[in-house]
Amino acid sequence: MVEKYFLRCLFYGIFPSMFSVNAAESPYWENPAWYDRDRAHFRRYLPLIKRVAEAGWNPITQATVDNPDIFVERLERMRPIIST
Repeated sequence: MVEKYFLRCLFYGIFPSMFSVNAAESPYWENPAWYDRDRAHFRRYLPLIKRVAEAGWNPITQATVDNPDIFVERLERMRPIIST
């Protein structure tokens, strides 16, 4: 489930926030079992998320796919233009 969240963050080029629903209860960073479990995801995905974020997500995709389970977006400020 956490990796799926990281992949979604990567798709949109947004950094993950590990807050509870109300941002007050069950603080993620106060639970070593959680952040130790997810450490590999942070190491793997944060550099990629940073690159995508710097590329500039722009919701004018002009790309389509036949499969509704596949998401497509275009990152315009990166040269060459990349798609996620």
